[in-house]
Amino acid sequence: MWIDVIKVLLGLGLLSISAEYLVHSSVKIAQTLSIPKLLIGLTIVSFGTSAPELAVSSIAALQGKADMTLGNIVGSNLFNSLVIVGLTAAIFPVIVSRRLLRFDLPIAFGASLLVAWMAYGRSFDPLKGWILLGLLALYLASLFQFSKKPKRQESRAIAKSWRGLSLQALIFLVTLTGLIFGSQWFVAGAANLARAAGVSELIVGLSLVAVGTSIPEVATSISAAFKRESGIAIGNAIGSNIFNLLGVLGISVIIAPANLQVSPELLSRDLPVLLAASILMILAFLSHRRLSQREGVFLLLAYGLYAVSLYFSTLSSHALSSWSMKLIYFLLAPSFLLFVLLRTRQRMSNRRRSSA
Repeated sequence: MWIDVIKVLLGLGLLSISAEYLVHSSVKIAQTLSIPKLLIGLTIVSFGTSAPELAVSSIAALQGKADMTLGNIVGSNLFNSLVIVGLTAAIFPVIVSRRLLRFDLPIAFGASLLVAWMAYGRSFDPLKGWILLGLLALYLASLFQFSKKPKRQESRAIAKSWRGLSLQALIFLVTLTGLIFGSQWFVAGAANLARAAGVSELIVGLSLVAVGTSIPEVATSISAAFKRESGIAIGNAIGSNIFNLLGVLGISVIIAPANLQVSPELLSRDLPVLLAASILMILAFLSHRRLSQREGVFLLLAYGLYAVSLYFSTLSSHALSSWSMKLIYFLLAPSFLLFVLLRTRQRMSNRRRSSA
């Protein structure tokens, strides 16, 4: 037991140190190559920090643990959408680019909708995995096409320090390795402690494993938020969501020895919450492409309600366990509607001010 506690503490320490230098090197690379910081967050940082999800889900899929695989992916995306975005905004109000709002956020929602539709077939087969990977390839191609269209005033030749670029790339790889190993230590220790408590694989995947593998995204986004680098912070969360659904799930389904079966709990509880969280993110940025600190706190509270519902679902009593679904439908649903109403009211107020 003490060994697992030590793994958790060492993992958290390594993650916090690595995240600081990862953001720093990413910004330097973006400046040297004249690449938009949003693109860096959506690709290099987000895909790199999703490596723990890929490793854990792939291993679980190879072992035939469908609940662990799917729970980790869905749980990680919920954590990214509600906690990482909410915490980033709570630290400092976030302003996103038009491209993120008009392209990347809808792609993330579309990926969530597609995975939910596939899941209602009760299983994931290799064909679905190849479809997801194909869509990821198209998304990556669009990102690189976007990066080849610099603004006219930025099209001038810029002197680049390739020696400095090599150093920053080395720092990036070293810190990314630290993030991965730190996550593995944390997940290994936390998962062993959870199993000792007799928690199901689905709940472990949705909670401890999902949160553990999302720690690189948390550390990176928080560090970026304190540096006022909102493009990297939000781009990291959105890019990780897209990569988890299209890349991690696609690879896991393909390499699994058999079709991954979808549990009824995931269909009735977790996937609807994932879709609602995706819609919340889009609504949050509709008004002036800005997410306030108050709205960030709201997203954190929404995840808190979901976490409480997971806790009730772990209880052995059927009566107590049923509170899990009641929390989803009678607390999260009204909260979602309240958020929509408040957001609509704010947009109408802003329009009246601008027209006055």
